[in-house]
Amino acid sequence: MRNLNHKRFPAIKWAEPSIMAALQLRRDAGIDAGEIERIEVFTFATASELAITVPKSAEEAQYSLVFPLSVAIVHGDIRGGHLDGAGLDDPNVLRLSRATAIHHDPAYDPKYPAEQTARVRFHLRDGRTMDSQPYVMPGAQEPLRVDEAVAKLHASGADVASPHHLERMERALVALKDAQDLADLDCLFEPISR
Repeated sequence: MRNLNHKRFPAIKWAEPSIMAALQLRRDAGIDAGEIERIEVFTFATASELAITVPKSAEEAQYSLVFPLSVAIVHGDIRGGHLDGAGLDDPNVLRLSRATAIHHDPAYDPKYPAEQTARVRFHLRDGRTMDSQPYVMPGAQEPLRVDEAVAKLHASGADVASPHHLERMERALVALKDAQDLADLDCLFEPISR
């Protein structure tokens, strides 16, 4: 279990460096998604092939780099509903998704899979261009901090679990490092009630 990947978003792991680079650039520069005319992503070879811009299903959305990236830029995060149903038709997300190009940057290949790296460039409507710093994600991703795991639990679980169940799961997550056996984590194996 210690070798599991801990994804921050409900999307393919290879998209995460691009998403994190874009979110950091947007936050640091104070850019609104509506100011962005087009996006360029520079990443390692495997990730550069994930260019589905208009997914037709949740699976296509989750296995794209472009669509979840656009979701994150528009909404500041990615939740399950963003990648399914009506989320697939969000006009703001689709505008950015269609305006995104992925480029293979061979400089990022030698360290893959030990490191996964990406950087993004925003072309703004006012003519300015802004570049992120390269975001490097370890291949064997470091575990989420407890506060990150709890935030992800509430963001992802709010649509499918009751507040009572989420509260119990949060307590179990916080206690996980001290759990002696799986009996201490029974609530994680109970049916989820809404």
